[in-house]
Amino acid sequence: MKTIKLTGNVLILIIILFTSCIALRKKNLVKQLKNVEPDPKVFCVTLKTKIEDYLYVKAKIGDRAEEQKFLFDTGSPLTYSFKTKDSFNLKTKKYFRFGSKKAAYGSGSITLGNVKFNNAGFIVLQGDIMEEMKDLEGLIGSSILQTSICELNFEDSTIKISNDLSNFTNIQNIYSSDFEPSEAQGTPVVKIAIGKDTVTAFIDTGFDGIIKLSQKEKISIDAASKEESFSNGRYFGGPDKDHFFYRTYYQVHQMRISGMKMDSIVIMQYPEYYGRNLVGLGFLKKFIITIDWIHHRIYFKPIEEINFKKNIYTYGFTCLMQNKQLRVCNIYKGSEFEKAGIKSGDIIVSINKKKDFSDAIISTINSNKPGNDSIQIEIKNKQTLTLKKNALFKINYLR
Repeated sequence: MKTIKLTGNVLILIIILFTSCIALRKKNLVKQLKNVEPDPKVFCVTLKTKIEDYLYVKAKIGDRAEEQKFLFDTGSPLTYSFKTKDSFNLKTKKYFRFGSKKAAYGSGSITLGNVKFNNAGFIVLQGDIMEEMKDLEGLIGSSILQTSICELNFEDSTIKISNDLSNFTNIQNIYSSDFEPSEAQGTPVVKIAIGKDTVTAFIDTGFDGIIKLSQKEKISIDAASKEESFSNGRYFGGPDKDHFFYRTYYQVHQMRISGMKMDSIVIMQYPEYYGRNLVGLGFLKKFIITIDWIHHRIYFKPIEEINFKKNIYTYGFTCLMQNKQLRVCNIYKGSEFEKAGIKSGDIIVSINKKKDFSDAIISTINSNKPGNDSIQIEIKNKQTLTLKKNALFKINYLR
């Protein structure tokens, strides 16, 4: 009995020591993220950006002469991969290690155009996107921009960074609101009104979608229409065959951001996602965005008429190539696919009697755009269905 009690006390002590170490390291990391010093003191630089699924810019690490490729991510602090840490001999301290997951932190300098940000605190992570993209050195996060004003111009593919508001001309007579910077990294947090409810969300250029809701948000039936889809984790990265990835789609009757009113916009919720609500690149690139970290204000200047998708048009499923086989990925609930007993992960044998699956036909199936053409889908060991694209939401609400 004494042995059990002693073992329990030792475990409690270990947990306390581990938690205390993490708390102290977090305090040091937060301090480093807030210490950035731009050089020169007054500056204005314009960077060309490459806009694909994400925003990409060039930057120099330390005193290196050559530029490296970074993803521009307002939803993160300045972040490097462990590959970058090792190749550039960056000095760091351990933040945590738990099994195969690990993180470290440090500070140094990084140069954007002709502006050198000294004492730039950074974190080193094992990130999925950095491991998938071998030529990516890290993320240019919002932590180094907290003493700056930043214009994301999706009209001419440039990013302007300055600490003088007079250098920005796209902030007059447009949509704007105050924001709260999130903790040490400084990500802008804005308010979104969905019906009668108000939620907060990150302005996150590292998310490629329109709006992503955390599973903790509850959207009432009065605020939005609701539809769902699912995919089987056995085939798409889940822990076991009985794990399913669910997506919930809302056609919001009315939504407001920074004074903008939008009717019937379709947004998404990931029930397995526990993080912050996100306003992503799919939304932001409709505007010229000016983020004023100095005065905590954000400006949205529409590039053209504000127009977001108000419905999803689907054959009832999506598909993807996996190990040279075309498989059913997501299945929408209530679709002919679900009614026919077809499962996520089933193999597609032919489309319109053709077994050569071009990127064009896969793109047509997965596209959210309306279409009049029907398709014939043959599923291995099951059946053949003829399907038409239908609107996921039967009614567009204009209230």
